[in-house]
Amino acid sequence: MNKLESKLGASVATVVLAGLALAGPVLAGPPPGTAHYAFSTIDFPGAASTDLLGFTTRTMVGDFADAGGNMHGWLLSAHGGEFRQFDVPGAWFTTLSAINNRGDFGGIYRDDLEHPARRHGFIVVKDVFTTIDYPGSTRTSIVQMNDRGQAVGIGRIPSEGATTPYGFLWKDGVFTDVSFPGAFGTGLDGINEQGDVCGFTTDEAGGLTHAMMRVNGVFSHVEPPGAIDSIALSINGRGQVAGWYDDALGNTHGFIYYRGVLTTIDPPGCLGSEVTSIDNNGLIVGDYIGADGVTHGFIGTTEE
Repeated sequence: MNKLESKLGASVATVVLAGLALAGPVLAGPPPGTAHYAFSTIDFPGAASTDLLGFTTRTMVGDFADAGGNMHGWLLSAHGGEFRQFDVPGAWFTTLSAINNRGDFGGIYRDDLEHPARRHGFIVVKDVFTTIDYPGSTRTSIVQMNDRGQAVGIGRIPSEGATTPYGFLWKDGVFTDVSFPGAFGTGLDGINEQGDVCGFTTDEAGGLTHAMMRVNGVFSHVEPPGAIDSIALSINGRGQVAGWYDDALGNTHGFIYYRGVLTTIDPPGCLGSEVTSIDNNGLIVGDYIGADGVTHGFIGTTEE
């Protein structure tokens, strides 16, 4: 799940994403101390809030809350540029965050109103739906996937209260545990085509999180200096990592980390932000809380 979901309860331009044309309000230039990005807002039509959680050059995915607070998944394709709502049958909550270049996608659904913390991961490959539950867990998340059919996620045990995260890589029904050496718990949120992963570690059950990555089999923390809480949500083929962190005042910021250099990503005027995905060209997507208190998706394109 994304960070901003728990934080709070214009001119029009066209953004071209390798052939994906999207319309949305453009935010003014970047604030001091951040990367030089032009930000454009993405909102599901009529939604109370919108999260943009993953993308390829062909498709974007995320979730939105309707007027009643119910969460639904969505896809936005380059072909036609129209949003498509996606709900898992029988579920009262659906979110999409995983997408690859083959058109496969996945995420999380909840179908137990008596135990609302419980959730299932899932993927859809060639219109075939598969539920993914980590062994021993009733709270599983699928977060990202690559073109090789590898998906990463988190199984939490127990499913309610102070939980311990177990990061895993899933492919063709087989779970492979991934644990940061010496950490109490590990969660996986991102994977690239080489199989490098990123996510977080915890020091105790229900404790704060620390952003981490594993590249070429080597683990390292990538937590921004001074952060009290952080998660790495995406890693591209160049080894750039993106995610979010909380500063000492509890404010949430997006970030990009590359070879020891951290760049804060905050769309102008936002009350909080996160970067949920980054591609090999440095294009980013994510969410921000606007001055209106509403969560919006965004696309960030580098400025010359």
